[in-house]
Amino acid sequence: MAGQKLLSAIILLALLVLGFTSSNTANARAVVEDKRRAFGKLPKGPVPPSGPSHGSTPDLPSPLPVHPSFVAHRVH
Repeated sequence: MAGQKLLSAIILLALLVLGFTSSNTANARAVVEDKRRAFGKLPKGPVPPSGPSHGSTPDLPSPLPVHPSFVAHRVH
């Protein structure tokens, strides 16, 4: 009786492991196939800008003022 339970548990575990690995392999193959299908396909027509369009780039902030004692210290 104990031997049958152990054998059943081993068979169940083996089936679970085989099922898990085969499903991962199938998913990986599906992803690779999707990538192959889309490879080399470019959008037709002009590509729209990725973000909102502003007239110009914003001005950069002015640099922080340097303390005079720091400038004098660097010169020496």
